[in-house]
Amino acid sequence: MRRERIKAEVYLLKKRFTRVEFDIDECLWVCIYDFDLPRGCNKTKSCLLIELDGSYPFTPPKNCYVDRNIRTSSGEPIDHYFPGRNGNKFFAKGWAWLSLHLDSWKPAANIVRGDNLLRFCDLIYLAIGDLVKEKEGR
Repeated sequence: MRRERIKAEVYLLKKRFTRVEFDIDECLWVCIYDFDLPRGCNKTKSCLLIELDGSYPFTPPKNCYVDRNIRTSSGEPIDHYFPGRNGNKFFAKGWAWLSLHLDSWKPAANIVRGDNLLRFCDLIYLAIGDLVKEKEGR
């Protein structure tokens, strides 16, 4: 049942993103290869790795990781973004950890009515945008 839920959510992601892969065996991660970054970043796109735990979708995604070289367009580092080794278990694979914590997570039986990976991607986009605005003083 969990695998079918994640497959359905990946299907939703593929409607927005060109290339999406997921861990079909254990369903512990989803990777989006063309995730848009908000204005104010030094890049327009990044890969996005979303880590899931075994109780997803009843618990929110565990962590998310993006490309290692993201900064503001003026070259400032972004808060809650850790491209180094500290706390970043995927450092050796070229990822930077984006430390975001959700206040609530409410999945529903009807995937589009409750929280899902597509909404999580929207939250990541908004969070990065807010972090860039804070850093740039906008």
